[in-house]
Amino acid sequence: MRYAILAAFLFSTLPAPAQEVWKWQASARVEASGLKSVSESGRDLGGLGLWSMEQSLRRRVRASDRVFVLLGASFENIGLSRPASAPLPERLQGVAARLGAEWLIDGKSWMFVDAAPGLYGDERLSGRDANVPIAVQYNRLMRPGLRVLGGISVDPFRKAKVLPFGGAAWRLTPRWNLRLLLPEPRVEYRALWDNRQTVDTFVGFSLVGGHYRVAEDLGTRRGRPEVNGQTLAYSATRILGGARWMRGDFEAELTAGWAPARTFRYEPSGVELKSNGAPFAGLSLSARL
Repeated sequence: MRYAILAAFLFSTLPAPAQEVWKWQASARVEASGLKSVSESGRDLGGLGLWSMEQSLRRRVRASDRVFVLLGASFENIGLSRPASAPLPERLQGVAARLGAEWLIDGKSWMFVDAAPGLYGDERLSGRDANVPIAVQYNRLMRPGLRVLGGISVDPFRKAKVLPFGGAAWRLTPRWNLRLLLPEPRVEYRALWDNRQTVDTFVGFSLVGGHYRVAEDLGTRRGRPEVNGQTLAYSATRILGGARWMRGDFEAELTAGWAPARTFRYEPSGVELKSNGAPFAGLSLSARL
């Protein structure tokens, strides 16, 4: 589930500018959320369940001593088990190229630029769904273990086309790490580390969602023609905990928690559906090849 700013954070967990070159980074995530009621203007429409699947493949190539180019592709699929009376599509999806660059300004400063041109829509993708979310992020290493950042995200599908963001990552001790980084700030504790592997546990919250163009006849098919061809903004706030295992170039992360609110809003009509809180669980896998 995508926010435009998430792209810029794909490589921003690095504590300092990285000099290594890797051929490919492959990642995948699956997630499921419990069935809870969804309502419109206080009227209960029935139960809503949600599952999602994301995959990406990226390559990092050195262009010069200070510049790296990032190339790849990503796919996301959000399935909605919705009641017949809810004006929602069966599926939201995005298929995109991933184009980016890293610029190592000096030993303490670096920048990311990440673009994801592609199609973002429902089960019926078309040229109308074309969009180009972009994120630009500046990082500064203030001292060993403390990094601050800021930037902007651009999403032509979003009501606010341009939004600023910022944050910090601070390794307090070898075991404790504070990540005040949207869209998923965390407090992390390193429970295990040796020459072969590390295990981190964490608690925090996350913001997930994205913007998708629905089919021109979706509203007609669902009995709500006023949402035909509009942009559907999906957002959710979640409280979570989990663990991450890292060994060499492989990483696995298990998360679970509670989503107190999920919102689906059509723009510009303003039709809005809200779902009650629901549990969720997810698994992420990543490898550098």
